[in-house]
Amino acid sequence: MKSFIPRSKHIVPKLSAIQDFSIQILPYWIAAAMTAIVSVAFAKVFGYSEHLMESWAVPHPAYAFAFIPAGMLASMMMTYFISPSASGSGIPQLIAALEVSSHPNTLVEKLLNFKMIVVKFIGACVCVAGGGVSGREGPMLQISAAIFRLV
Repeated sequence: MKSFIPRSKHIVPKLSAIQDFSIQILPYWIAAAMTAIVSVAFAKVFGYSEHLMESWAVPHPAYAFAFIPAGMLASMMMTYFISPSASGSGIPQLIAALEVSSHPNTLVEKLLNFKMIVVKFIGACVCVAGGGVSGREGPMLQISAAIFRLV
């Protein structure tokens, strides 16, 4: 009677291929987990910024003449002096990074870097807390792309 136990020489190459694949895909899992954590944090802080704006804008609408320019100026100064690539919605920068990524000596490092992540995160929240208008989707796309590039 024949045994149905597979021979070890057939299992070892398959395990090696699975291990190789797991090692290759591990950075993507790490980047995905980091992106998820940052996305949730950004949504929470952004929502808190909206509630902060409502806390001063609803009872005192005249404060808008001081807070809106101050919030937008603070956000603009952060992007101008610290990380110019953090300005705008983030989607045009992401498209530009994708288009130039296949060429050697690209500008991807300038468009998607750690400073941009911090400035985009804080700048969008400061802008909204000050009464400015901003969305979460564009900045989060650029932040996510930068996280994947860094990992």
